[in-house]
Amino acid sequence: MAWCERMRRIFWLCEIEAYADGSIKIPDDIKGAADWRFNDNYAQVIIANNITSTEMVHVSQCFTASAMWDNLEAVHESKGHQTIVSII
Repeated sequence: MAWCERMRRIFWLCEIEAYADGSIKIPDDIKGAADWRFNDNYAQVIIANNITSTEMVHVSQCFTASAMWDNLEAVHESKGHQTIVSII
């Protein structure tokens, strides 16, 4: 199973996939924003606890779970592309 698929299963299990993919935006109301921050931080902790120390450098400056996930996808996508080029 690919790295990305394993992480997506963790997101689904923890009910944070919408925070990781950025489809839930921070609400305007105070209570909704507080709940969003809690859930987004939960998603960030899940991501941080399921990546290697070498991957951590790509997410350490991110402020949202979505930004963390976007950076990790970009890193893994570029490595996949490099592998394909090497094979060719």
